[in-house]
This record gives sequence, C-alpha cells and structure tokens, in this order.
Amino acid sequence: MRMATIWSWAVGIVWAIPRMSIDQEFLCPVCSWSCPSVSPFFTDVAVYVGHINIARHVDNALMLSLVAEARSRYFASLGYDEDAVEGLATTITDVLWLYKAEAFHGDVLSVEMVADDYNKYGFDLLYRMTRKSDGREIGRGKHGIVFIDLQQRKVARVPPQFRVKADALGN
Repeated sequence: MRMATIWSWAVGIVWAIPRMSIDQEFLCPVCSWSCPSVSPFFTDVAVYVGHINIARHVDNALMLSLVAEARSRYFASLGYDEDAVEGLATTITDVLWLYKAEAFHGDVLSVEMVADDYNKYGFDLLYRMTRKSDGREIGRGKHGIVFIDLQQRKVARVPPQFRVKADALGN
C-alpha cells in the first residue's frame, strides 16, 4: 500500500501511519485557501495557562476554544447569541484549521473573521489568527455554520436579516 491515511472531514486533521508518506497532491487542495485581505470583524483573545499543553504551546483542541470565543463575539457584534439568530440556532458542521506558528502562554491573539460562501442553509466563517505583539500569523481556518430550527429539529434557511447585518459589517 503506497499511502495509508485516514481523513477526518469533520475536523480537517490528517493522521498518517508512521513511516508512510503522505501524497502532497492529496493535502494541497483541501488545506490551501486564501483568507480575504480585509476582514470586517476583529477581536483579541488571551492565551491562558489552561490552553497550554506539555510542549508549552497552545494545545490544538484548545485552539478551537479560542476560536469559539471569537466566534461568539462575532455573533454578538451583529446583535445575536449563537443560539438565538432571528429565532434560529446555529451549529458547526465542519472545522478546518491550518497552523502557521505556535502560540504561547501570555500571548494576545488578534482574530479576524468574515462570513463567506453562503448557501441556502448557512455559510463559512473564515478566520485568521495573528499574535498581536509581532504580527505573526498563528493560523487560519473556517467553520461551516448552518441554521437550525430547534422546534422542528431541521436545518433552516439563512435568515435574510442576518445576511444583511453580516454584509453590512464589512461596509
């Protein structure tokens, strides 16, 4: 077997069996994309000791908790809670994160976010994280977000008023 790789589409992480090569053509289309040059939403998040792993940098799973805090602030900037957007809740359908550099205890990370690639039921929330002290990019990623009608337990269309507010944030 030339390549033994298990791909988890849900979190965008690749695991390879030791000593097996990973075909770069397999990874590049999925893990390469460009963030918009101008993002309409910015917030800062601090790295606390609880975010740090044994290697003394931010743990990969806890990096998503920093992004979750920024995502919550994004929705709040539009006047919403994530579970109350024009009568609908939101849920994360997929996550992709691409590391660029380590982050450490005490770092303040600036997170830029922009809604992009809308469909009937949701959108992609693109984000880029940089270290505030030196401007170094720590990583970038996206969350696929869909709207849910909790009473019917079904996906719901993007509320038009949400789209108006999200689009106006960039103007």
